[in-house]
Amino acid sequence: MSEKEKIVALYVRVSTGYQVDKDSLPFQKKELKNYCEHVLHINKNRIEVFEDAGKSGKNTKRPAFERMMEKVKSGQVSH
Repeated sequence: MSEKEKIVALYVRVSTGYQVDKDSLPFQKKELKNYCEHVLHINKNRIEVFEDAGKSGKNTKRPAFERMMEKVKSGQVSH
């Protein structure tokens, strides 16, 4: 898989239900996507967002985090 075929993995997370109900996750996604597109000049089709809402950072047993790490380990992620 060439670098141009690999995805750019963005991981967003909040730990409380209160944060889920606020603008935190949409804000994180927007800022990360903007950075990738406008600073790193990465095509938005390569960006994949992994989101764990209401999950503590103390534990790495988070569904989206684990999916993202599997892609990293299998060589599917460039950034």
